[in-house]
Amino acid sequence: MNARVLLTMAIAAFSCLAAAQQLPEIYRPDPNEKDPWADIALRIESLTCRTQSECTVRARGAHHGESVGLEVVVGAIDGRRRGISYRSIGEESNRFIRALAELYKVRDRTSAMKASTFADAVVLSGNLSTMQSQRIDIKVFFYADGPESKYAELYTNIDPVRGILQVHEKDPDYRENVIKALAK
Repeated sequence: MNARVLLTMAIAAFSCLAAAQQLPEIYRPDPNEKDPWADIALRIESLTCRTQSECTVRARGAHHGESVGLEVVVGAIDGRRRGISYRSIGEESNRFIRALAELYKVRDRTSAMKASTFADAVVLSGNLSTMQSQRIDIKVFFYADGPESKYAELYTNIDPVRGILQVHEKDPDYRENVIKALAK
């Protein structure tokens, strides 16, 4: 390779590392807890509402120095059901699902996030119509009508005031099925 190509590659690698270092780490375990929950937080980069009943949140963070991210659509529609959709934004989402699998200690080799995963959802607090300015807490149900062997739950909380999107565990027993629902 010539010097120009090597220099360009080095600059690109440094730029990606610098961008990831500016993002907050998605997981910060409590050192006082023996077996902490694998709850994560990402920084909201954008929050847009097409209607009062559908909002899209794009969020990113860092895991082991690499940028990770995803898009969440609250109020997504699947057939006649309204719920939540987790959408890939490309390689950052692939790194996100691998990071989540690592934190959940799921042994299956996970390489990529599905383009989109729909799940049923219940708003526990807040209101979708005011989501751009007030926190909303959502309980998520994967495969609510499907086989119990695929069923999983988690929480997704969106706090526009603090600029944080949280993905919190409901129960460690759901870890493997959450990964299976989101991964290709």
